[in-house]
Amino acid sequence: MRFYEQILKMYEFILLENSSSFFLCQTRANLKKSINF
Repeated sequence: MRFYEQILKMYEFILLENSSSFFLCQTRANLKKSINF
């Protein structure tokens, strides 16, 4: 699960750089739904 966490942090950084926090929340929720181990 470490690899998945790294990707999530990378996405968070990119999206925060673009300052679209709503999209960040949506992406996070979708990733957690699709990767539900």
